This record gives sequence, structure tokens and C-alpha cells, in this order.
Amino acid sequence: MVPDLMKDVSTIDEKFVAGGLDALDANPNGIVIGAGLVQKLGLRMGDNLNIAANTGQVQTLKIVGIFKTGNAHYDEDQSFTVLKRAQALFDRPNIANTFIVKLDDANRARLVARDIENRIGYKAESWQEASQDLESVLLVRNIIMYTVVSAILIVASFGIYNVISTVVFEKTRDIAILKSIGFTPSDVRRVFVIEGVIMGLIGSAMGIILGIGVMRGLELVQVKPPGESDIITLPIYWGRNCSPWPWASP
Repeated sequence: MVPDLMKDVSTIDEKFVAGGLDALDANPNGIVIGAGLVQKLGLRMGDNLNIAANTGQVQTLKIVGIFKTGNAHYDEDQSFTVLKRAQALFDRPNIANTFIVKLDDANRARLVARDIENRIGYKAESWQEASQDLESVLLVRNIIMYTVVSAILIVASFGIYNVISTVVFEKTRDIAILKSIGFTPSDVRRVFVIEGVIMGLIGSAMGIILGIGVMRGLELVQVKPPGESDIITLPIYWGRNCSPWPWASP
């Protein structure tokens, strides 16, 4: 990698538990490796590694950084050194195997990848293509989730309709009394509408408070996803501004 450029297209610089990309940039004979690989090989910060390439060349590199992304597969398999040192080790000057491009709009990645392929002829893989299996799983999950939620809303709507119909039927005598003292049908309807709005506002406020409480509780639930080395809490998305108090957002 080129450390200064890597900072602009990756968050790996935030994942270091020791050292960092600056140390790699300052030491051309340095190497940064994943925490899983450190544990697997019994290494520690500052150790020297003899790296052998398929060209027969052997180079001694010093561990100047250890990163931990939480992805067990990545942390156990990945290591990085400066591009020029890798080119010399593999005897491939002026050649880079991978270019990473970061976009302002992540949703344009597929179009940009296709444009790159058309322009230079090399394979360009968008993040959507790299995560196609995961996206398929998420699509199925979303279909199931929205189907279940829609069914619940339909059932709840019929329940609300039945309750309202029953209440109106039970209030027939009260409606008759109101009409006998001079209330018009529109006045009676207005009374029921006002009562319904008041009850709706009270129910909405209670629902918001209950929903925030449930989400706060879910944030404390700890899980260990497959392929991850660390236990994490459930990621909860609070909305565009990521605030649990939407009315306090600017």
C-alpha cells in the first residue's frame, strides 16, 4: 500500500491497536499485520519477519503496526507493507495489483466500476458485487420482514375498525341524547373526531416513548456475528441524524 493514499480510501488507520500507517510510512522496511495473524504466529510488536517471495527473494521486515478490524478472516490473513518494498520483493517494478477508489456517492459504485472496465479493460469490482451474497440474504430478509409487518398492520387496522364500530354502537343512546338537546349530526361527528385525535396523539406519544425505550434496550444486547472475532452490540439506526430524540435535531 501507499500509506498516505490508503488513509483516504480505507478506515484501517482507525483499527490499529499498536503502531499505525504513519510508522509504516516512516519505515520502508516495516510491515503491519492483523491481530489474528499475530496471535496465530506468536508475534508481537517490534518483531522481525523473514518474508520469502515466490521469486526466491527473502526480505527482513519489522512489525511496526498491528490492526484489529473485528473480521476474523481479514485479521488472520492480511498484512501490508509499502508498495515499493513489495514491488522490489516480487521483482515487479511499477506494477500494482489493486487500486481502491472511494466515491462520494456509494450507490454509484456499480456504474463507475463498469465505466472503468470499459475505459481500461481491467476488472473493476464494486462493493455491491463483492457483497452480492450478503445483499441477497438482506433482500430475502427485507421481503420477509415487510411481509410480516404488512400483515400485522392489516390485522391491527381491522382490530381498530372493530373497536371503533363497537364504541360508536355503544354510544347510540348518548348520540340520541346529544341530538335531543340540539346537536346536529356534524356536531356529533366533530365530537368523535376530536376524541379520536386526542386519543391518537396520546397513543402516538406513548408509542414513541416505548419505542425509544425498546431501541435503547436493544443497543445493550451483545452478539457475536459469524466471522467476527469480537462481541459487538446490536447496531441501531436512529434515522438520518442518528439522534434518539428526533424533535431535538436541528
